[in-house]
Amino acid sequence: MNGFESITKLGGYIILFSVFQGVIKKYLHLSGRLCMSCGGVTEMTTGITALAGTGWSLTFLYPMLLGITAFGGICVAAQTKSMLAGTDLSFGPYVWAKLTNFLLTGLLAFLFVEII
Repeated sequence: MNGFESITKLGGYIILFSVFQGVIKKYLHLSGRLCMSCGGVTEMTTGITALAGTGWSLTFLYPMLLGITAFGGICVAAQTKSMLAGTDLSFGPYVWAKLTNFLLTGLLAFLFVEII
């Protein structure tokens, strides 16, 4: 029963953040790149799918897709926080490591695109 509860929580977060991403797109009138990037950072799966279909230049798109994949999105952070509840594990170092991973992956991917 505990496993079922955990899976339901994780699926609920995905649905919640996908809906939140839709609200951002509909009600916040942001520029195209900013709106799509916010979507990817909010919920990785639907955000990456939306970004991949934009047809933007590889110089911007490739580092962004890899960075978002490395970070996992705010949804993944919320899922992790939920699973860490009731344990003595700290959430702060996890978030800092994910943000660092996002920045380094994006930077290295950008350099890779520029060099090649």
